[in-house]
Amino acid sequence: MAKQLYDYWFVQFDFPNEEGKPYKSSGGAMVWNEKLKREIPQGWTAAKIKDVAQTYSGGTPTSTNSEYYDGGDIPWINSGELNNPIITSTTNYITEEGLNNSSAKLYPQDTVLVALYGATAGKVSLLSFEACSNQAVCGVIPQNKIMTTYIRYYLSSLYEHFITLSSGSARDNKFGLTSAFTAAPRHSSNCVWLCARLARKLSFICLLHQTLV
Repeated sequence: MAKQLYDYWFVQFDFPNEEGKPYKSSGGAMVWNEKLKREIPQGWTAAKIKDVAQTYSGGTPTSTNSEYYDGGDIPWINSGELNNPIITSTTNYITEEGLNNSSAKLYPQDTVLVALYGATAGKVSLLSFEACSNQAVCGVIPQNKIMTTYIRYYLSSLYEHFITLSSGSARDNKFGLTSAFTAAPRHSSNCVWLCARLARKLSFICLLHQTLV
């Protein structure tokens, strides 16, 4: 249901207009965008992920150095764990020394994770706690936290695109991710407003689902 709502608002462009009616279905103005090769709402533009979020690749401490792993308490996510849409726990940990002596970076809670290659290439998951990851995972941290839900579902919609990239190197795959275009309101305040409405709507749906279960 959450993905259906995202598609309805950001793919079909029937998000609520100023009157609360579906934008496109109610006659909202659409214009052709050459970069996206499709019509998008008037006043929107084609933006890249790197324009609205910071992206970081993970890393793996030297496996032969036990000081990087033994007794570690820093959660360390691998790409296989991205089969879960929300990561709530892990069994893999590294030490602070391991973190400091590798290219791994500590991601904050609510970071969007994307598997860059391997069996789970293209999978997207939301991190529910502070953690780092190996190099097969890219962490996407929105410039504005309210955009987390939007970016999560947008990246999920690019699964087939990521699959075509997954045979390349991690660096090439990350470039393909950050260079992907998405349609977004031209003015950041409008984008934040719409993303906030999406987040509230999805929170209500989740709460309703929990009540009915």
